[in-house]
Amino acid sequence: GGGKNRYPHYLGEEEVHHPNNRGFDYFFGLLGGSRPYFTTSDLPADKKLMRNNQVDDLAEGYMTDVLTDDAIGWMNDQIDANKPFFTYLSYTAVHGPYQSKPEDLARYDACESCSDNRKNLAAMTYNFDQNLGKLVDSLKQKGVYDNTIFFVINDNGGNNPGTITNNGQLRGGKSSQFEGGLRVPFLVKWKGELPENSTYDQQVISTDIAATA
Repeated sequence: GGGKNRYPHYLGEEEVHHPNNRGFDYFFGLLGGSRPYFTTSDLPADKKLMRNNQVDDLAEGYMTDVLTDDAIGWMNDQIDANKPFFTYLSYTAVHGPYQSKPEDLARYDACESCSDNRKNLAAMTYNFDQNLGKLVDSLKQKGVYDNTIFFVINDNGGNNPGTITNNGQLRGGKSSQFEGGLRVPFLVKWKGELPENSTYDQQVISTDIAATA
C-alpha cells in the first residue's frame, strides 16, 4: 500500500502487487493502512475495503470485527469443501487511529491516569483478543483446530511508549532501531506437534515463517 511504494513493507497498490496477483485466491481488506475503524464513505482509494479486485466498502461494523467475520466465513467454506487452507489475517488493530467500540472502552474508564489514546488502545487490544478467540472457537466447532498451525505476531513495538503504550524495560518504540521498536510478540501453536508452554530464546523474524513452514 501507500502508493508508489512509499511503504515498501506493504504489498503495493499497483495492479501487479495486488494480493490476487501475488498468489492469494481470495482477498478482503485494504491496500493501505491507518484506516478509521468505523464505516465511512469518505475515504481515499487505498483505505477502501476491497473484495478481490472490487471496492466493497459497505461492510457495517467495527473494522476488527468485520475482518474476523469475513475470514471465518472464508475458512468455513474451505473446511466444508474439505480443502486445506492458508489464511493471512492482517488486522489494522492495534494501529492508529485510536478508535474503540464504546462497550470496550467502558472497561477502562477507571484508569484516571490514562490518556484517551491509551484507554482506546487498551480497548482495541481487548477487542483484538476477543476476535482471536472467536476465530479459534470457530475452528474448534468445525473440528480442525487441532490440525491448524497458528502464528500470531506484530509488526513493531509500541508507539509513543510511556504515554500510549508500555514496552516494559525495552528502550525506544515504533520506528526506532532499539529493542522497544524491534522486539514484538511472536506466538506459535500447533497442538500435538509443537511442545506446549515452551519458549524459544533464539532470534526469529517473520520472514522465517514461510521458509520454516
